[in-house]
Amino acid sequence: MLLHTHTWILREFMRRYSGGDMGPDMFIYNVIPDILPIHESITSQMTHRIPRFQVVPAEFKKAVFVQFHLMVDDVAHYGAITANGSDEFHSNPGGYAYEKGKTLVPWIVDFHRQIGKPISLDAAIYRSHMIIEMAFDLLLFEREGSLLGLFTEALDDSLRYKRSEMVSTLQWLLDIPGKTVEAAMDKGFAAYGGDRIYRTMSLEGRTHLYIEKFDYDSDDGKVWSSVEGLISRGMELSEDYEGFLAHTLKVIKDASFLPGL
Repeated sequence: MLLHTHTWILREFMRRYSGGDMGPDMFIYNVIPDILPIHESITSQMTHRIPRFQVVPAEFKKAVFVQFHLMVDDVAHYGAITANGSDEFHSNPGGYAYEKGKTLVPWIVDFHRQIGKPISLDAAIYRSHMIIEMAFDLLLFEREGSLLGLFTEALDDSLRYKRSEMVSTLQWLLDIPGKTVEAAMDKGFAAYGGDRIYRTMSLEGRTHLYIEKFDYDSDDGKVWSSVEGLISRGMELSEDYEGFLAHTLKVIKDASFLPGL
């Protein structure tokens, strides 16, 4: 799932089940797995293969919010929390994003046929789940109110006052040199600073993101209208988002996440 969705789920979980305030930087730790791989020395595998139930020392306690992110991803992809994630692609993993994406697979295959770039079934399945996640995030943004102000304030606070603590925590959790972590933080968070993130929170912004991610021709009107249509359809398919959110909170709570808060 994407930033807005991750922020909403963590906020709701902490509101309902936590016994204390962990500080705004928890929202920043919560998106670290998707932020740091912008650095050329860090892969998504390095940030997503963290054990979900690894015991975290007291001095690095906020690392649990990185684990929280991965648990949410697991529920979205597999329908349940895994121990360490998965390195293998599964064409039918069973989670919300892939189940909803099944409807889009024929659309994606036909779209690629029309533009003369055939796509494998597995690639179409993978891209269908990406469309659902992007559409779900945008629908949540429109329906539930923006949490982007909360996130950007937390980002500013973290980089001003919690930088060294965050670097040491992530260095321990990811086993990556502190200088690399800090460089990745600066590079990754720069992409979310100012009004950049707000520009992605629209149908046009999401269409541009998808086209850019998969290197389509953004000047091709057929490409643009087709991708826009796919994301719009993904939003329609995500109308039952409240059910996914409730299910995810329950699964993580039942896993005894953060029992001490």
